[in-house]
Amino acid sequence: MNFYRNPGSPVLSVLYTNCVFDGANTYWSAKFNLEYSQVFEGCKFIGGSVGIIDICRGGNIQFKKCNFEPCKPFAHYKEDINSIYLTKLINNK
Repeated sequence: MNFYRNPGSPVLSVLYTNCVFDGANTYWSAKFNLEYSQVFEGCKFIGGSVGIIDICRGGNIQFKKCNFEPCKPFAHYKEDINSIYLTKLINNK
């Protein structure tokens, strides 16, 4: 699912609860571009072939009770006081 806001449009705060974002047949289960003030609570994210969530130019996107855990930066990312790194263990059973 792609979340995209036109640069000139107002920022709307949205709450998603108990949703399933299934990226099984796509690259990502969710992509955010210019999105702000989104809250996902109790949602399930199923990763695509590249990853689970891609956030570009956004902020204040919150994940509550979505089973993500804080972790150290991964891949080529470095520590950044403005970022949080999250991981989710995947159980393929």
